[in-house]
Amino acid sequence: MSTITVDQVKTYLRIDDENAANDNQIQTLIDATESHIAKQLGADMPDTLESPLIAAGLLMIGDLYANRELQGPETYYQNQTFKRLLHPYRSMNVEISQ
Repeated sequence: MSTITVDQVKTYLRIDDENAANDNQIQTLIDATESHIAKQLGADMPDTLESPLIAAGLLMIGDLYANRELQGPETYYQNQTFKRLLHPYRSMNVEISQ
């Protein structure tokens, strides 16, 4: 289950069309973003996201959407606002192997 919806992303990106292909592409970006956020947090994505996590997700989705065809030698830099929004939610649990 997605915690960020296609409709939220379309509103954020100002996309007005009803094209199912675009919706599928947006859902792929949502899935990738939520997976990345979960790894950054060190925890599973909660069913309900607090506003800072939604904002971080929308920032990342916006970057992925805007640069979906960018290819070249440029280095991708992670948005510092994205990192700041996620930081308070990071899990600090440490698993100890025996």
